[in-house]
Amino acid sequence: MSALQEQVNGEHYKHKTIQRVEFTMANRWDDCSSSALKYLIRFRDKGLPVVDLRKAHHFVRLREETLPLARGDNGEFFNWRTVITMERFVHDNQIADGDQIAALLALRDYVHMGAINPAYYEKCLHKIDVLITMTQSAVTQETQNG
Repeated sequence: MSALQEQVNGEHYKHKTIQRVEFTMANRWDDCSSSALKYLIRFRDKGLPVVDLRKAHHFVRLREETLPLARGDNGEFFNWRTVITMERFVHDNQIADGDQIAALLALRDYVHMGAINPAYYEKCLHKIDVLITMTQSAVTQETQNG
């Protein structure tokens, strides 16, 4: 059996048409970016949505702080590429929530442009904060309704 068809403890990745690991490996994303993506795509599937979103936020901040460690000999950050677009990832995985899509696109922009334009960092954090607020509101509403 392929490792992509197997998941230890759960099903939240196996049901994705494009798995996070496929997306991040194909596009050469760093560990912090990959972890942020993980939490942004699974937050509804694990039972603690706000915690997962806060983890995504934290990994974006960790990436920003550790980015100097990734500088290559030629002065460039990372050797990323785009093989699987975020739009395809969203479409193929049937992600329909507008706030989630906005956060994923902001993460993509930050990964590719953050070292060039610091505004992408703030935008990414803001989009995740919006998703946290919306999710907290929905969780509170569900709790109140029973």
